[in-house]
Amino acid sequence: MKNPPVTLAKIAIGDGSIASVETCELLPVVSVLETYPQIIGYDTDVFEYFREQEKLCGYDLTLEYPQNGHFPTLNYTSGANASSGMSTSGRYRARQGRSSKGLFLAEMEQRYNAHLAKRSTSLSSREHVHAADAWKRDLADRANGTIDPWYGCDVYDEMLDYAINFTFPWSLSGGTFDVYDIPDALNPEAPSDASVFLNDPRTRSALHAPTSQHWQGSIGYPFDNNYSNNDPSVEPMAFLTDLATNATAKNVSVVVFSGNDDSLLPHLGSQGHLVGNTNPQSGFVLIREFIFGNNQTGLVTNTSGKVTVVGGEVSSLANEIMTGQAAIYYGSATTESAFYFPTATVKAWNAYIPTATIAQPTT
Repeated sequence: MKNPPVTLAKIAIGDGSIASVETCELLPVVSVLETYPQIIGYDTDVFEYFREQEKLCGYDLTLEYPQNGHFPTLNYTSGANASSGMSTSGRYRARQGRSSKGLFLAEMEQRYNAHLAKRSTSLSSREHVHAADAWKRDLADRANGTIDPWYGCDVYDEMLDYAINFTFPWSLSGGTFDVYDIPDALNPEAPSDASVFLNDPRTRSALHAPTSQHWQGSIGYPFDNNYSNNDPSVEPMAFLTDLATNATAKNVSVVVFSGNDDSLLPHLGSQGHLVGNTNPQSGFVLIREFIFGNNQTGLVTNTSGKVTVVGGEVSSLANEIMTGQAAIYYGSATTESAFYFPTATVKAWNAYIPTATIAQPTT
């Protein structure tokens, strides 16, 4: 466009789904488990199982920055869920149009109730351990090198199911898992509806907000005049190369950032803080320094073949994983307790994980 109506100064994408769903949701599962191994109770056998499924499904890509070319298209292999009467592919595809946390958690609860209708949700800690051991014995009986026949390549659902079935305190949650805030295992969730404040006449007046419409946290969009349809437009990754090329030519920077406690999107190098949710001071610094400002910390430069990082590198973060917090919070609508796994368990995991995750050549 020769005469655009606006002049872009910078593009900021926070918590953005800018690739295929396989890339955004399924490929990162192992990295999510590395970030929060509490999900699987620091169990190395379970972690190895997920790593094997990752490889079998073709999600074990070697990513680098800057990326040298495009990685291959990721394909999804479905499984079969006889108890729900719906294929794993169907459950997985049905999630794509769900942007609301409430909708996602409602789906998780429905799926849990269907999948575990014959199980007690009040198992003791010892019974949960026995159940997890039985699950692992079932895996041991399978032929090595096979994709899970139940979940197929929906390793994300399998990860959530494992947590709510076998791992304390998610096993107390009644089948829910906060996909946007992993260490939050409260059930029910703490009230977070902002409508009481934002629809207050005093707030409307202060913000000069219209009184003809009520504020809502999110809305459904009727693609093709149908609320049940997903976005039919081409995936953003199809035009990202052109966007980046044009942005570079016009000196427009692109800032991509994600929350480290989020389980849905790949936080490989973009993790740290999802603005304004739980840490407004850090959010303000991000906005001031990197979105409205031009802080160069972390910028990768290549001068005459020599690659350097402004501000230096931290060797402990070489594998791009920032370990999450130790505590997992649980309670009813408010944090009543924080659960920490035994020190010996965490120590054993920390000794295991550096060698278990050494990057392997892409095959």
